[in-house]
Amino acid sequence: MRVVNGLSVLRDRSKQTRARIVNVVDPLTDEQLAWRPNPRAHSIGFTLWHTARADDNVQLDLTGAPLEWERGEWARRWGHPERGVGTGWDDERAAALPLPPRAELLDYVRRVFGSVDTALDAIEDARLDTALKSRFMGGDSTVGEVIGACVTHDNRHLGEIEYIKGLLGLRGTATI
Repeated sequence: MRVVNGLSVLRDRSKQTRARIVNVVDPLTDEQLAWRPNPRAHSIGFTLWHTARADDNVQLDLTGAPLEWERGEWARRWGHPERGVGTGWDDERAAALPLPPRAELLDYVRRVFGSVDTALDAIEDARLDTALKSRFMGGDSTVGEVIGACVTHDNRHLGEIEYIKGLLGLRGTATI
């Protein structure tokens, strides 16, 4: 009989999703990252930025370490608002967010995703029920809820990115 450690599975699936996101977007050009299928749809670049901004809050929740967003002064460098991750923004505001050059965006994404992976590696089963005020969840939560919601959130946006990539006439991870 195989014994499965739930935290180990969550950790592995979470890391796998972030690695897939990077692999899917890595070959894209600035133009492909910025392309929007219609005025009410987000670009891959916006979705990638949003996913990393949200995950930055996950690592904050899990470690208490400062946000990469603040440490790297990404908002100042890119002309972005200091606060906000894109959640709840109307289509016009999301479309108006200037996308940084591909290499810079991917640098930020890789830094944040690496921080989340490191944070997950440090979590022990005993901490899953630890209560916290979650920036990612927007209120009272537990470490386990933050991890589970992160897996769901990242997978949702991986699928979105893959679909937009398909609309560009490119192959996504499901077709490789």
